[in-house]
Amino acid sequence: MILQLEEDCLNVYRKKVEQTRKQKEDLIEELSFGESDIEKILSALGERESFSRVCELLYPFHAFLYVSFAYCMFLHMQVEKLGGTLLEQLAKVEPVLEDLRRRRDERVEEFMVVQAQIVRLHAEISGTIENGDPVPPLVDETNLSLRRLAEFKSQLKELQTEKVVHHL
Repeated sequence: MILQLEEDCLNVYRKKVEQTRKQKEDLIEELSFGESDIEKILSALGERESFSRVCELLYPFHAFLYVSFAYCMFLHMQVEKLGGTLLEQLAKVEPVLEDLRRRRDERVEEFMVVQAQIVRLHAEISGTIENGDPVPPLVDETNLSLRRLAEFKSQLKELQTEKVVHHL
């Protein structure tokens, strides 16, 4: 009877250990995905240098330092070593990721507006606007840099000037 009770307790313990291991594994994977997503979004926005701002949000005790990407990754490894539960680390990453996703979505919208205007002006200048509204090109979400947006805006300005000259 006692042997059976010990065996049952051991099975319950093993099950709990396995559940805890799986939960930890899931949290580590979610944290890794979040950090990877932060890196991808910053890269798409062309703002790798602003990763220091993200580091300030994640690691406010180092906010007074100019933080490069490499240094931020070093800090991240140190924070992992020094403490903070996985849930605490995840809680720090989530609001930063939400903010970056919002900024990415706003930038995509800016690109869509400018590109739609470019396509429309091309159609007006070439005389194909009567065929209905042209379909704007898809936005390349891997390069949403301000420099690229400025290039599109410059192209739009040139087309606007060309349209004015064309109608004179």
